[in-house]
Amino acid sequence: MKVTYFIPFLVSFYIILLFSCNNEDSTNEQQTEDITQDSETRVQEKTWEEFFGTLPCADCSGIETTLRLSSDGSRFQLQSIYLGQKDNEYIQSGNVISQTGYNNNEDAIIYTLMSENERDDSKYFLRKSVTSDTLHMLDQDMKLIESELNYTLVKDQ
Repeated sequence: MKVTYFIPFLVSFYIILLFSCNNEDSTNEQQTEDITQDSETRVQEKTWEEFFGTLPCADCSGIETTLRLSSDGSRFQLQSIYLGQKDNEYIQSGNVISQTGYNNNEDAIIYTLMSENERDDSKYFLRKSVTSDTLHMLDQDMKLIESELNYTLVKDQ
């Protein structure tokens, strides 16, 4: 007689245990989703420094350029609009490698833009000091471009 009461009790215990575990799993899943959404929101809210300018172009009237550098200095977004051309917008993004010092200027920073698209060449920009509001485009040998044309981007105030 005792065995007949024990079996339903045991079955009921396992059912309750099963439902309580499922409830914990859904709570854990919800917490994981909340954390993921918070992280994505923080990434989207990342502050950026923006630099603008119109760079020279060999076969158009200029390249309207917007360079955004993440506040932590690790990422970039580069928008290039080729003025006077069809299908004229090109957007790149990727990682930034920063190095300090240029020639005799220890305060200077060189930003190397490493595009996520492997077909794109790296681009180099010089900031003459941490507080400078301008970036100077460098050539592929990381040297200042000697030209009367404008190769500078100015920080958006």
